[in-house]
Amino acid sequence: MKELPALVVALLLFSGLCLSQEQYGNVRGVVIDEQGIPLPGVAVSLDSELYTDRAVVTTESGIFRFINLAPGICLVKCEMPGFRTYVQENIIVRVGGNVDLKITMKPSTMEEEVTVVAESPVIDMKKTGTAVNVTQDMLQEIPSARDPWVILKQLPGIVTNKENVGGSESGQQASFKAKGTWPMYSMWNMDGVPITDMYFTGSSSLYYDFDSFEEMQVVTSGQDASIQTGGVSINFITRRGGNKFQVVTRAFFTNDSLQGENRTQELIDLDYVGNQINQILDYGIQVGGPIKKDRAWFWLGYGVQDIRHYSIDGFPDDTKLEGINAKLNLRLSRHNRAELAIIRNTKVKSGRGAGPTRPPETTYDQASNGAPLIKFEDEHMFSDNFLLSLKLSTYPLTFWLDPKGGARCAGWI
Repeated sequence: MKELPALVVALLLFSGLCLSQEQYGNVRGVVIDEQGIPLPGVAVSLDSELYTDRAVVTTESGIFRFINLAPGICLVKCEMPGFRTYVQENIIVRVGGNVDLKITMKPSTMEEEVTVVAESPVIDMKKTGTAVNVTQDMLQEIPSARDPWVILKQLPGIVTNKENVGGSESGQQASFKAKGTWPMYSMWNMDGVPITDMYFTGSSSLYYDFDSFEEMQVVTSGQDASIQTGGVSINFITRRGGNKFQVVTRAFFTNDSLQGENRTQELIDLDYVGNQINQILDYGIQVGGPIKKDRAWFWLGYGVQDIRHYSIDGFPDDTKLEGINAKLNLRLSRHNRAELAIIRNTKVKSGRGAGPTRPPETTYDQASNGAPLIKFEDEHMFSDNFLLSLKLSTYPLTFWLDPKGGARCAGWI
């Protein structure tokens, strides 16, 4: 039993070497007076609807910082006897980003408060790479289909191999690459957990409930040490509950009667109908809020994409994507917080491979075992300079193909 403490220490040390993608942002700054002299001992608090207020005191150099913040909007307040209270609102935290503030406090002979309503700095002085943060508003406003590959196509420096017009390629992955890298070097992450397909290298190991995303970050160059490859890195951050109760629902529908006709006369004479949408139905609900205000929060989501296509010769090619996401966030103490996330995404496909030379009897039916991704994270702040974060995850997903006229083929992701 004497070896047990040494083993625990070794596990903690080596766990730090298991790099994972970022899922948080940081707010940092310096507080000075009107003469530009740093102010130590200023009480700085950070307020957000997503978590309990945080508070620190500026150092001798007037520096403060809040690290590992969930993406969203927050407020910073600075207080010190003899000075006006300073409040800065509308500070936007992005995944993997740093917000640097320079705050000037003015002397006061009475109780006064200065409120600054301004946009957060748009330039991150600490980053040297090229990254794009796709916000919740951007995710919802993309005027095409609803999957990550459509988002990738909109980003500068990335080229994809197919067009997804109105959902005509939904339920299928697209190949993509950026300058100076091959597709097989791409890396996929969800809430800090690598989910890259280990067999079809560079591919995603699952499909997604699009409304479960809070933010999406895509890095194309200059990656930091948390990214293990030199290619494109895609990082999804799923939604989480806060002190405000929320309900989000959706319903999208399209079918053949809502499509245009672009066949040539030659194809019409050959009786080819073209690849077309038979029907797409996308619906779901997301619910979250406090279990106990400032102590425990939850988020639950469910979504379905029922995608029915016809191949160019009229053979059916149908896909159903079903997603369930659940997240529990806890504030165990002033310096400790924990998170449990369970994400289950399944794909069921009938008629895989249908085409001009593949009639229905030669196609495959695809299904998965539906095993969820499970992640547990515990974070403890020992001091302003020492943060310990432990992440554990598992994702034992398998899928199989059932030929219409033969034996099952198994595959692993």
